[in-house]
Amino acid sequence: MRKLKKHGLAIYIFLIITTLILIALIYFTSFYIFEDRNIVSNFNNEIYENKILHTSSNFSKTEIFVPSVTGEGNGAITKIIVEPRIGSGKIMVDIENIIFWSDTQYSIRIAKRVAERYFNMSLDNVDLIYSIDANATIVEGSSAGAALAIATIAALENKTIRKDVTITGAINTDGAILQVGGILEKGIAAKEKGIKTMLVPKGQSKIIKYETERSCRRIATITYCEVKTKPIEVDISKELGINIVEVDHIVEALNYMIEK
Repeated sequence: MRKLKKHGLAIYIFLIITTLILIALIYFTSFYIFEDRNIVSNFNNEIYENKILHTSSNFSKTEIFVPSVTGEGNGAITKIIVEPRIGSGKIMVDIENIIFWSDTQYSIRIAKRVAERYFNMSLDNVDLIYSIDANATIVEGSSAGAALAIATIAALENKTIRKDVTITGAINTDGAILQVGGILEKGIAAKEKGIKTMLVPKGQSKIIKYETERSCRRIATITYCEVKTKPIEVDISKELGINIVEVDHIVEALNYMIEK
């Protein structure tokens, strides 16, 4: 009987301790969740504390010509038009006869976020309409991100983008311009369009091409041949005869692309 009583007492004490631990965990978890929500709330308030009500007179319809690469691997030029309107923060895309990939949609959302950070205000009262006119049947990739951000900022500032300058590069929410592919093909398309300067991400004004070398030697009646691949650094500016400028942030790119 004594053993049973001791056993029951031990179970009772164990249950009390377990209950106290659970109560403590619930309390501290609730505390940290509440703190995290306050931090997020304060962060959002800090960003949007300068929210400005726009009038349509501040806006302009802005167009930008963006180099891209088709599904066949050829360079192409895509015209993107951005038109802001007083609204409720919607993003609308007007496309015709093309397939619109999800990463391009993502780039448009990032472009809006970059514009908000650039102006330090919310665009919750502005609708953004993006019109994409492409020769290719497919628009994909994130390489138009920087161009989308620049066009969005220019449209909201009622500024005009230079026709003789273009840009390729992905964009981060902090305005950093990130590396992309197909620089050479895009440069060819830009030159054919009559564009004089193409802005590229840092470290991408030169590319590595591979050339093959074939050497043979004859021993007796047998010919032995060897093929070697040799990497060669190519300066795109010299290769194409177009001015290539490296940029690493949206503010730097705007200095080149906005008409003074």
